Amino acid sequence: MILPKFLATCAACVGIAVFFLISLSSGSAHINAQAENMVRSIPATDMLPLQKNLFWLLENKPAVKFSFITDWKVSDGVDALLFTFYQENNFFPYWVTEYGPTRNAHILLSVLRRVDEEGLDLKRYRISRITALLVSRKTKDLAQLDLMLTLALYTYLGDMLEGAAASCLLDPALFSTARSTVADRKAMLHQAVSALDLRQFLKKLPPHHYEYQSLKKMLVRYRRMAGQGGWSKIPSGQTLRPGMADPRLRLLAERLFITGDLKDFSVIAPPPLLARPKPFPGPVTVTYNHISLREALLPPSWWLIPPALPPVHRLQYSNALLRAVQHFQQRYNLEQDGVIGKNTLETLNLPVENHINKIILNMERWRWLPHQLQGRRILVNIAGFRLVGMNDRKVEITMPVIVGKVGHNTPIFNHVMTYVEVNPYWNIPPSIVRNEIVDKVIENPFYLQEQRIRIFANWQEGAPEVMPGNIDWENIGRGINQFHLRQEPGPGNALGTMKFMFPNNNNVYLHDTPAHGLFRRVKRTFSHGCIRLSRPLDLASYILSNDHQMVLRKQLKAQVASRKRKIFVLNQPLPVHLIYRTARVDRNTGAAYFYDDIYGRDARLAAALFPEQKTKCRYSY
Repeated sequence: MILPKFLATCAACVGIAVFFLISLSSGSAHINAQAENMVRSIPATDMLPLQKNLFWLLENKPAVKFSFITDWKVSDGVDALLFTFYQENNFFPYWVTEYGPTRNAHILLSVLRRVDEEGLDLKRYRISRITALLVSRKTKDLAQLDLMLTLALYTYLGDMLEGAAASCLLDPALFSTARSTVADRKAMLHQAVSALDLRQFLKKLPPHHYEYQSLKKMLVRYRRMAGQGGWSKIPSGQTLRPGMADPRLRLLAERLFITGDLKDFSVIAPPPLLARPKPFPGPVTVTYNHISLREALLPPSWWLIPPALPPVHRLQYSNALLRAVQHFQQRYNLEQDGVIGKNTLETLNLPVENHINKIILNMERWRWLPHQLQGRRILVNIAGFRLVGMNDRKVEITMPVIVGKVGHNTPIFNHVMTYVEVNPYWNIPPSIVRNEIVDKVIENPFYLQEQRIRIFANWQEGAPEVMPGNIDWENIGRGINQFHLRQEPGPGNALGTMKFMFPNNNNVYLHDTPAHGLFRRVKRTFSHGCIRLSRPLDLASYILSNDHQMVLRKQLKAQVASRKRKIFVLNQPLPVHLIYRTARVDRNTGAAYFYDDIYGRDARLAAALFPEQKTKCRYSY
């Protein structure tokens, strides 16, 4: 066995070496009496007691001992990594000296105390215990402090670079991108302890792209709202429509004012009074006619204090209030009709804590992706029914999309687009043939001809064609799976005029659709899992023009009109990210957008990110 170097460098290295050979060969973490007597007879250097205490702690499963991991089996890998990490430093401490914590120890702790700003749980880092150890100068406490700081940093590195959710609580089919990026934490630990500026090193760990940083700022804002009491619940009653008078408009105006949808109260009251500017953000709460207005929530340019509202019977649903309601409905992907019906009222009454949780969950999701999202890429937000084409930080194209219906959920994964196909075939998946096509053929023997669907004996290239009349549709059952059904290009093709391929095991891709009327719906879950595009020609023109291909928009239109199939292979594969985000911040307006959890994934992610009960895999790495 290789001995710790600090043993060989002390005054009596031979005696110390014998001591450790005896203690380690016994298989016990405790030093036997003979070895202990040998150590006591040797003059110790100032750091030797700390080194010895660290060595003993590292031998006793510190990850479990200090409650960073609850499963002994899982901790083995972490403990082995820690032992090697300290062994490479001759078991010298990284964060303390014999006189107490170093400057870097205080820097690390100051960063860890603010992890809640990243949407992370402070309890995860054992901050209270670490803080209690700071004032002690006992050797054993200093050794424990050093090791706990290293464990806390190890945890923080994983949370920032891989995600904090317990991976064993996440269904891989639902959260395939969770922990898909694996960081070399041991190498990162070495970088941290050797960094010239530890604070700057730690500052670079979280994602720095707009999507994450804007949510981080929004988290501060909504927590401030919560600290000011959130907003009052609007009672149920008759549907509120523009032009109506209703006492609940007072609460509606306050609700919209707090979140910035309504800019001032003049929409239902006399002109506002000009007030002298006050510092921002101040903790001031101004009350008018029992309406609390949280000045701290407003941008610094808002120095108008709303006047006293008129009597209840004079409150009216004005056009300006209508615009505020429609803005709110837009942010929550509701029908933008300005009518306060059941859905809009329920959404208005969602507590501020609900919004805070959504923001935290979506910050976690962004930690699963590469932190430097650079170059040209396509992102499809499944929950937001929206595609965005980006180049570095610039949004270059965006459009509404249709995603999979519940039961045919669009999966989440990252891939690269390799080609665009104009006038594509639709190779019908066996599940759709078995569950839908067969019944339609039984009802209408001419269905396949009407839909221009051909049948081939198998899925191999060049397979012979089979006539529909040669198949016993009534009794075929699962035997239909052997046949390859293909819809020809042209009007009515389920894929429309184009498809955008990034070959994957899920058989999911982007494509056009003949049913463009569905894009008028706000909740667009209609497909079998693929993503239907509202403007496929625009996307094709955008992709090909930026791929150094001399393909003009009018040439694409001519190719579509020809009904002839053509494939454009991309010179540069284009990254595609199918993501699931229920909260985002608009780049142009800075407004927060919140979406329904259409597949019920938020609750599952919350259980993995903040498990209330200890599980064997909690804090597993």
